[in-house]
Amino acid sequence: MVMNQEVKVKWVAGLRSGEYKQGKDALKKGDLFCCLGVLCDIYMKETGNGEWIQVKPKLEGLRYKFIDNEESSSVFLINSIKYWAGLDCCIPVVKSCSLSSMNDRGETFLEIADLIDQEL
Repeated sequence: MVMNQEVKVKWVAGLRSGEYKQGKDALKKGDLFCCLGVLCDIYMKETGNGEWIQVKPKLEGLRYKFIDNEESSSVFLINSIKYWAGLDCCIPVVKSCSLSSMNDRGETFLEIADLIDQEL
């Protein structure tokens, strides 16, 4: 499956925009997003579907999960976003490493955006 190029352009632009503050260990934690959380937020804005729901934190910080069509997650993409974006899996991989792992180990949104642009 080839990623939807229109979605890719919007995702990469969102990561590069400075609109989103980078966080880790969750799609969204407070006002911080992981790279996959940015895609969830773009999906919500573009389609009008889904929403962020506050969940009780297992770790410190205010955590959210993304919910759409009775499917939800706080750490990976749900199927509706995966299909909308034209991705093969709920945790996209580039250069043999998941984007969420890259995000959580400290690679910047700009570095991740470059990889998405080149590899997906």
